[in-house]
Amino acid sequence: MSRSDYSIEDFVLDPEFRLWVLNPNSANRSLWEEFLLEHPHKQAEIQKARILVINMSRKVNPWTTEKEEALWQLIEDSVSTVEIAGKESKVISIVPNVQVGMKDRELIRPSIRKKRTFVNFTFLLIFLVAASLTYLLMASDAFKPVEEIVLLEWVEHKVPKGQKSVFMLTDGTRITANSETKLRHVKNFEGDKREIYLEGEAYFEVAKDENKPFLVHSGNLVTTALGTAFNIKAFEGKQLKVFLIEGKVKVATPEEEEFLLPGKAASYSDGDNGIKVSDFDEEEVLAWTKKIIYLKDTDIKEVFDILEKWYGVDITFVNRPKKDIKITGKYQDQTLKNLLSGLSYSAGFNYEIKAKQVKITFK
Repeated sequence: MSRSDYSIEDFVLDPEFRLWVLNPNSANRSLWEEFLLEHPHKQAEIQKARILVINMSRKVNPWTTEKEEALWQLIEDSVSTVEIAGKESKVISIVPNVQVGMKDRELIRPSIRKKRTFVNFTFLLIFLVAASLTYLLMASDAFKPVEEIVLLEWVEHKVPKGQKSVFMLTDGTRITANSETKLRHVKNFEGDKREIYLEGEAYFEVAKDENKPFLVHSGNLVTTALGTAFNIKAFEGKQLKVFLIEGKVKVATPEEEEFLLPGKAASYSDGDNGIKVSDFDEEEVLAWTKKIIYLKDTDIKEVFDILEKWYGVDITFVNRPKKDIKITGKYQDQTLKNLLSGLSYSAGFNYEIKAKQVKITFK
């Protein structure tokens, strides 16, 4: 079972979780901090599970001979001050002449056994149990307060289809986000790192802070920078790409890492043979940030994917093109109708626009 599906009981039974709670170290702390960052909805369950693990691990101090002797001495000293007289007592026993049995004699000290009656012995037993329970409870950790987990407050930015947005973070970093993009980060970047979780495409202009590196998590790829500018494309089901504009970044997967210099791009997909580094055209990569649709030998299907995100529409096809079609061109401040009119001649299709629905029929 994946930890993201864990219940409170599953967390309690997980050996690595218990180790983190009871014996934290740098390795397991990093593991569970990363889990909390990726699964913020699990924080309440983790807090309850942590309290359970702590309470279940409470250890009562072991009972020793020295503690027993000390307790007996306390009892004897207390009893010696109690005057339960034979002849002077006004209390009449309801069980006269009852002697303490052999089994009872073995349970109490001889000095008390010779002097006390059954009433004395009952008193001693009650006192002994009460004193023992009080001692054990006071010596244990049962009443110590459990350290409370400080829950992280998350900030999330979502850019819907057909829109683009610019965000200024508290550290001075500027992020330009493309349509259908989601970004998440801890409010005010608590801790020693500035971490962003990206789904979609965004251009980062990172404020420099040598004491607090800037990390972008996109799928299995982590991009680390101190102060720089780069673009990341991380749409679901597509190849991850990092384009470095200025500065220096490290891109890393669980298996490897690469350092990029300006003008270099890193590409990665699950199942690939590692990270691939190549050159790129900066004008093409950053065109979307300047409201330009830049197409360069782009497959017709990808062109329509771009148009869906750009204009916030849904495009359906009556049929498929009979051959592969590649499109090249730059389009700025064009209406969807004007752009489709131009493309329809070169790509050979008819189109129909109804509100947010577009129907394409290839000739």
